[in-house]
Amino acid sequence: MKKDVNFFLKVLIIPLIMAASAIIGLKSTNAQQETNDAVTTSTEPTSDESTCVLRSNNIEVKLPISYSEDHTYPALIILPFTGGTPASYFRGSFAEKFETRVENPFVVILFDIQGSANDYTPPENFGPAIERCEQLVLAQLEDLVPQYRIDESRIALAGSSLGGDFSWSLSLRNADFFKGAVVINSRSGDRVCVSGMRQLAENNARFFLASSEEDPKSRLPSMRQSVEELTQYNIAHRFEVIPTHETDPERGYGPSELRTEILMQGVDFVLFGD
Repeated sequence: MKKDVNFFLKVLIIPLIMAASAIIGLKSTNAQQETNDAVTTSTEPTSDESTCVLRSNNIEVKLPISYSEDHTYPALIILPFTGGTPASYFRGSFAEKFETRVENPFVVILFDIQGSANDYTPPENFGPAIERCEQLVLAQLEDLVPQYRIDESRIALAGSSLGGDFSWSLSLRNADFFKGAVVINSRSGDRVCVSGMRQLAENNARFFLASSEEDPKSRLPSMRQSVEELTQYNIAHRFEVIPTHETDPERGYGPSELRTEILMQGVDFVLFGD
């Protein structure tokens, strides 16, 4: 009887145990392979990840082509024009110029914010609109600065039209934080923050302002007044008047290319002192 039992174990039970072990081992191997595949897939960069990061709160962070975590970088925060978003401003020749830029690399930050005519019409709406924009920018920068190796001493604002007004006002209200601003086709009409002007001068801030030669909204006179104030407080600045037709035939620039060229000149002046 004992021999029969041993024979039964050898012939039936033991092979079953071995087969089960093999199956378990195969599943374990497959599970490990699936894990390895998942890790490989999640860490393998795509063609866009070297220059653009889309965060969960819809903030876009554009990294320079030469980005390395071994260095720190100045940052340009673009603010929205009327009816647009920072992302809709950062496109075309502007985006192309940034994506191929090697000298003077910087980070571009595009917040999820929409510009609207209601932000300044009626005029009493403008103050609350500035405060909303300011709260959003300052709150998010607390995380962005360390995460993307941003140089806190070189963070500037930029924008056209309403975005220029926002940039001008936020730089005055936070003179100890922002390096300055690139202001395009804007009234830059905030005249109430004298202490901000003094602080900007002490911190060696820099401003680049540009306006169309024949601005249909008559913003040029107001911008000239801003230039006079910067001169009065000895704040480093440059002022450019954009030609009426926004073209430069000698250098082959059309309207979009010329605006981009002027914008990049402004970035170099404010963030790099060039």
